[in-house]
Amino acid sequence: PHVEHYTAVDLSPHALETIRAELSADELRKVTLLNRAAHELGGVTAASFDIVIINSVSQYFPDGDYLRGVLQRASELVVDGGRIFVGDVRNLSHLHAFHERAERTQAPAGRTAEETTTRIGRRIERDGELLLNEAWFRALPGALPRIAGADVQLKRGLAHNEMTCFRFDVVLHVGAAPARFALPPASDLASLATEPPVAYARELPNARVQADGVEPSFALKDYDSFVVQARSGDATRFDVVLRHRKHGPEGLPDWPASPELPATHQPARGSSSDLEPELRELLSASLPVYMIPAHFVTLPAFPLTPNQKIDRKALPSPTRAAVRVTKEQAPAKSELEQQIADVWQVVLNVEQVGREENIFELGANSLLTVQAANRLSNALGRKVSLVSMFRFPSVSALAAHLGEAARPAPSAEPRADDRRKDAAERRRQLRAERAAQGERDD
Repeated sequence: PHVEHYTAVDLSPHALETIRAELSADELRKVTLLNRAAHELGGVTAASFDIVIINSVSQYFPDGDYLRGVLQRASELVVDGGRIFVGDVRNLSHLHAFHERAERTQAPAGRTAEETTTRIGRRIERDGELLLNEAWFRALPGALPRIAGADVQLKRGLAHNEMTCFRFDVVLHVGAAPARFALPPASDLASLATEPPVAYARELPNARVQADGVEPSFALKDYDSFVVQARSGDATRFDVVLRHRKHGPEGLPDWPASPELPATHQPARGSSSDLEPELRELLSASLPVYMIPAHFVTLPAFPLTPNQKIDRKALPSPTRAAVRVTKEQAPAKSELEQQIADVWQVVLNVEQVGREENIFELGANSLLTVQAANRLSNALGRKVSLVSMFRFPSVSALAAHLGEAARPAPSAEPRADDRRKDAAERRRQLRAERAAQGERDD
């Protein structure tokens, strides 16, 4: 109710219509909804906003140059003394730790350390999102004329999940640089007993990325906290400044410089295996089967002759790369596993889906998962929930879950807690289907 005007920009018409449907007539008079890309802000009045929020979306931008362009245009829209908030930035310093945790969490029993290391490397190579270090943002004040300062903090929150453990938030100051206060010599947190104006602790082990660490979220009665990745550059540790609300200085901490680190991790380019299922589905809507290509090859650009025509002789042969057989690619062990594998082979258009392979590593996405859930439901003659498809992303895991679900209930009368669980799963499935519909609209 205290906002004079709010403008939302989104690629998805579905997302914007969802917002519109939830607003009252009075609220709509203060809201503008623009169906555009992030860089398409022409016609928006300069210096007309107090704050621009770019939250949990930078990882989907194609590269750092695109984000820099978006921030430059955003800075022109913000008044002097305003802010740009960039939230949920994927932390490049934690790239390996993120994929290592994901891989070890999903690893089946018996996988060797060598196989795990190989799969972690493969995950990193195929990561299709933009990751940044805080150094990238700290360089913006010298690169964009209206950016006067950049403050980076680790995510707040006590839960250990992808957001808190592997992302950070950024506040960019527009037009005027914020006041800064000098840091005292570093000490331990025991110094808080004397209620100093400012306490500074360095190199604390981060409980989010290593065992037996310190939780980097501080909720102290009389202190404001500022938490950053350790200035030493150690991604497993953090530094913290605690400022007394009554006796502390004004402004923000004047952090010491951190070592130069790689600033960006560019998203991996899509491979032919990532694109094939979607391309085949699109082509099948307008072409007869015999005209759909048997193979697809991804190229960064066409090879050209000196006359700038396509050099057909230089095109690579459209052959599938040989795939090393691993334990994950073992064949199905039961009829149910084979039915699941058959569905995924058709949906993903691959020759084989191993019983332990993660289908999302084979190119599955939310839209293809919806298709697979529908095909499998028809094949089995019973409803297979979309939530189950996401929760159990391998043939063996999904078969075990469906086999357990097919066992007769001990009582014909469902218990109250079972009914609540069923209702909750139906709600989760509905949300997942709505999200998939949103991606389809995009």
